[in-house]
Amino acid sequence: MRCNNCGFDNASDATHCIKCNMQLDKTAAVKQAPVAHQHEASYAGTISDSQLAKLSATGQPDTAPSSLTQCPYSDCGYPYSSELKVCPRCQRPAAPARSFTGTIDPYRIKPTVESPAPPVCYLLPVSKEGEPAEAAPKKLSFTYEQSSIQLNRDNLDPGNPSITGKVQAELTFEDGAWRLKDRSELQTTFLLASDPTPLADGDILLIGDRKFIFSSTPDQ
Repeated sequence: MRCNNCGFDNASDATHCIKCNMQLDKTAAVKQAPVAHQHEASYAGTISDSQLAKLSATGQPDTAPSSLTQCPYSDCGYPYSSELKVCPRCQRPAAPARSFTGTIDPYRIKPTVESPAPPVCYLLPVSKEGEPAEAAPKKLSFTYEQSSIQLNRDNLDPGNPSITGKVQAELTFEDGAWRLKDRSELQTTFLLASDPTPLADGDILLIGDRKFIFSSTPDQ
């Protein structure tokens, strides 16, 4: 059955032209006079009409290019070499290569490892007797930045002469626990043992107004 659009001779039971995909008019085909010699259209880099007929019957033309693509336009659909950039039949450009924008190469992504937040401790000064509430010092916070925190008069209680202006004590954070060490010349940093507190040889205990040196052996 001959296509009224492109003239291709399709099978008698075909409903659409295998070449141009147009619907076949069976009534018009009956009225058509037979053509003695059918012109075989061929395009460089494509397949001929006879090869196209065999492609429809067997799936493989006699001499097909290494790879075929199909014209992306619905009114054409002509098969031709994927190396061509223009359809040789309708002269329209081939379908542009699909591009992906905004994609990320996972091998170029540097994993970001968030470091844990530095430990923070707080010191709440106790108000003195008779001290106005508005004059009471506020809670202090100290962040451990991979080095000891030095406590003195300036960052504890400015104007308090009982605290040295140099280094009164030192705060460190080791093995997940805060540690305090006296650094004052007069050794005036003390710890109230409200809970069981580890003691080391040489620690000085202030009990009442009497100091005691702790040791774990009688020889020390």
